[in-house]
Amino acid sequence: MCQLCPISTVAATGRWPKPLESSISDLNFLITCIHSQHEAWKKAEGTTTGTNTNTNEERAALLSLLRTLSGTLTSLGHERIAWWRSKTPLIKQLKEEVLGERKLTELHKINNAAVERIEGMEAKLSGFVRWGLGLEGGVEELLMEE
Repeated sequence: MCQLCPISTVAATGRWPKPLESSISDLNFLITCIHSQHEAWKKAEGTTTGTNTNTNEERAALLSLLRTLSGTLTSLGHERIAWWRSKTPLIKQLKEEVLGERKLTELHKINNAAVERIEGMEAKLSGFVRWGLGLEGGVEELLMEE
């Protein structure tokens, strides 16, 4: 298992807000693609053909996919914010109702868990970029290399 595969595990745990579920399936597909590309890069890096062209091409493709993953996680965060803002009228209604506390609590739990999982996935990506690829600046350096 590569260092990025745990992102899929994090994405699979818990309940996501309905509007984010399609993004999660896209995220899992992207992780699969990155895993395959990472394996190809490691394989190209291990061969000694005298040129580093294959290694450079594989690394460039991997970096491109990692930039896409970073953008996907950012978009996921924005989608979560939009979902949470759309719940404002419901939250106001539930605060006014006597028996609405239970549903309000569940809504907060879903939101807080989603925030936690997104931040965890971003941290795992940053760790992989720093330690797996040697980019000391983390995701910021990855995005600057475009």
